[in-house]
Amino acid sequence: MTTLQMSEGAGHARYTYRLRVSSTARTGLETEWARCRWVWNECVAMSRKVHAADQGAAEKTTCGPAQLDEMLTEARDAMSWLREGASVPQQQTIRDFAKSRAKALKDIKARLPLRQRAGMPRTKRKRDALPALNYTTRGFRLKDGRLHVAGGIALTVPWSRELPAAPTSVRIHQDSLGALVRVVRPRHQNTAAPGNGRRARCGPGRQGDGHHHVRRPRPPPRRARKERCAAPRPLPADDGPP
Repeated sequence: MTTLQMSEGAGHARYTYRLRVSSTARTGLETEWARCRWVWNECVAMSRKVHAADQGAAEKTTCGPAQLDEMLTEARDAMSWLREGASVPQQQTIRDFAKSRAKALKDIKARLPLRQRAGMPRTKRKRDALPALNYTTRGFRLKDGRLHVAGGIALTVPWSRELPAAPTSVRIHQDSLGALVRVVRPRHQNTAAPGNGRRARCGPGRQGDGHHHVRRPRPPPRRARKERCAAPRPLPADDGPP
């Protein structure tokens, strides 16, 4: 399964590939996810602790990425189980938590209705949460057509197309079908179609193989279709009895 999403103003293109994971690699990824899930739950506990301490306090405390990074450093120094894992996905887990918490606080400050709010981050349970690991350029590399991530985990990727540039980030996560999916975001490059100087785009209105793009027909608007169906139809001509 491959998908390509590019736009005129976007700085990255996103490619999704289905992974082939061996039993050894699957065990390594599940172990890394267990550590990242523990880091996420500790961030949730710290956020709730800070919120409870700020109730009625004259001086407010914060729970940002800087404070959480310090907590992670202390935890890695104290726990060998956590220190055995790669630091890159654990740090990216803190970044994801900080974004989720900032979005929730922004919705609260904007006084959005409850049904429209993102909600504060919650703990992730082992039986409910699907694995998701994020790696930056310091945590992965491509060698001989294989993806090597931090921790000595090598993954086989059935490349359906070549990447236009070196990837800047990789996300490995599990979907509802139980298969691992990998998302690569290479730096954006201007891809011009033959015969013109415009940038090639793949989106809702176009499809192509990276070189030739065909305009897909779009369905008529709903209102026009409804008016066309409701229009009276002419009765068949009556020529009289034979």
